[in-house]
Amino acid sequence: MEDGHEVKADLVIAMQTLDIQGFKKLLSYAKIDIYMIVDYNDANIFHDIANLDLTESIEDKFIEVVVGFCYKKYYEKARQVIGEMMGKKMKPEMLTPLMIAAKGYKLAMFKKYIQLGADYTIKNTIKQDIVHIAASNGYLQMLTYIKYELDMNMDEPDNKNNTPLHLAIREGKESIVTILIAWGCRLDLKDYKGNTVLHLSAQSKSYKITRLLLLQGIDRTILNNQNQTAYDISLSLNDKNLCKILKNPSFISKFNPFKPPLTSVQNNYKLFILYVLIFLLRYVCVIVFMLPHFALELSIISLIVFIVNFVLFLLVHQKNPGFVKQKQGQNIIKLYQTKYYDSICPFCEIQKDCTTFHCHHCEKCIRKYDHHCPWIRNCVGQGNISTFIAFINFCCLDFLYTSMLGVLDYFDMLQDERKFLKYKSYHKEFGLAVTGLCIIGFMFVFPVWFVQMSNIIKKTTTKERFGFKKDNKGNGMMISDSFFEK
Repeated sequence: MEDGHEVKADLVIAMQTLDIQGFKKLLSYAKIDIYMIVDYNDANIFHDIANLDLTESIEDKFIEVVVGFCYKKYYEKARQVIGEMMGKKMKPEMLTPLMIAAKGYKLAMFKKYIQLGADYTIKNTIKQDIVHIAASNGYLQMLTYIKYELDMNMDEPDNKNNTPLHLAIREGKESIVTILIAWGCRLDLKDYKGNTVLHLSAQSKSYKITRLLLLQGIDRTILNNQNQTAYDISLSLNDKNLCKILKNPSFISKFNPFKPPLTSVQNNYKLFILYVLIFLLRYVCVIVFMLPHFALELSIISLIVFIVNFVLFLLVHQKNPGFVKQKQGQNIIKLYQTKYYDSICPFCEIQKDCTTFHCHHCEKCIRKYDHHCPWIRNCVGQGNISTFIAFINFCCLDFLYTSMLGVLDYFDMLQDERKFLKYKSYHKEFGLAVTGLCIIGFMFVFPVWFVQMSNIIKKTTTKERFGFKKDNKGNGMMISDSFFEK
């Protein structure tokens, strides 16, 4: 009886020499069934086609020959025979032809094998499937196809409890990590050593991934099997940048409006309502304790500045900063296959230009993104930057004007007969306190005003100026989504 190993060896030689006609003859002359033609590792013809370094067109021709032969010889059972061959595992890693195509990043062949009935849920000897293979190797287009066409589980663990996200972080595949996070993969799962993805990002010294994980709300206090947090790991590696963001934030640091600790982004109304209350309460105090002492003209000017300021505040809060909408009928798979990764937002799944960035607070992409301002509860971008600058200007004017009048009034330098009320001495101290609040307010607003004026002069944005950090290799990378974030 004819040996399947010998036939297999001849078929491989025919494929290596691109002898399609000879390949056909060998198949037709073979006296054993095609699914019996295997080598000592149980690799069949589909394994070999995936293994060989051939052009896509040549691969297609060999696949067509094999499929055509099966239908010619087995008729109605052809699909079953092809399915059995596709499900055959090659030793020692127990890889199917589909897995080999995935490892070689042969996307066209990968899709072809799927169409031929390959079982894409099969796992290899270490319990990894095609999702693990695509993620660990950084195959973005293949992973996108698996996600949207095959709808596979992106959180499936292998024999060491490694999810595709764990593997992508270990291999330093930042684009894959970002898209898996954007797809909502679980961040709390641990590998066999008790490491979460945050532990692994600390081990990899990846500032960008660590920062993104913290923004997604991952628990930085989780311990691995060695009783280490991610901060402990970064400390042992002497990575100062990671230590800064992984350190458990102090109570006081949580109230820093310019550089709060990196925590889960929540777009709520707390800061916005707080600012509105402070905004209104301050001017109520101005009206009660200061304006009655001023001349009529000064009081009217102060009132006008406040009203304009408040109107601008409401406008910049409500105005669309330049949100980018997803095009109707957009093919996500085609988008990832035809566009460079950096021109795609994995969270919004849209094509974007170099000035468009994703805001994790608003969960949208903004054209000519400047920063996210929690005080107005809105992003600042192409659509509202001019309104924001006007608002900041009037804020500075309001605080400065009121402070100046308060100081002059305290030293009795605004003597005028046209006052609303007669001066009472106990009001003087209250007026000074309100003046102090206005000075503090000006000190907070002035840096923002200065940055915006500098941006105008330099023709740039806050994002481009401050959202930039060097990694451990000295390479620059965009990391910040907000002027108010580290």
